[in-house]
Amino acid sequence: MVLGDSFVFGVYLSDTATIPYYLEKLTRQKTYNFGIPGWGIDQMYLSFLAYNKEIKPQTIILFYIDDDINRVNEAYRYTEGMNKPCFAISGDSLVFRKNDEPYLEKIIQKSWLLNPLYKWFWKEEAIKLSKKIFLEIKKSTNYNNQDFLVVHIPVIEQVMYYDKFKEFIESKFFQNNNVNFLDLITPFLKNKNIGDYYLKN
Repeated sequence: MVLGDSFVFGVYLSDTATIPYYLEKLTRQKTYNFGIPGWGIDQMYLSFLAYNKEIKPQTIILFYIDDDINRVNEAYRYTEGMNKPCFAISGDSLVFRKNDEPYLEKIIQKSWLLNPLYKWFWKEEAIKLSKKIFLEIKKSTNYNNQDFLVVHIPVIEQVMYYDKFKEFIESKFFQNNNVNFLDLITPFLKNKNIGDYYLKN
């Protein structure tokens, strides 16, 4: 079971050029592509909850880019003009939250004084929530004796300007919580033709 966003879905690619397709060829195991463009870590988690019992996969792999972490705070999607299911942390549990169109958020985003503080708070909350979701998937896969792997895909700016862009979640978080983790930044940095991994423009 492969969870992810447009990178996993394979926008502009044929089905035979996607990550899940190559995984199926390599492992010779039936592989399900649950990558949907625009999804955040929260939507991936909901998909995992909805289909894990039905598919009963031995292995769950979650691919993410850092922007997928930011998306967990989006209770309202401006593009579609609608709410989406998302989470908050209450005590030590994930709970559903649903917001109407956040007019106050719009005002803060346009304020030169409040915007930097808001962006910092937004990012910190998104990281905290995403970490909790990763741990909840880990707990579930442990209980069901499944393998769980998290893979970080760097966007091209992170590869080209590595010193400028730091990963939202450091690898030590996954190591400290015994979550199998692979950061593709390391092999990507070694490849001189890194542009070949990304769509032009």
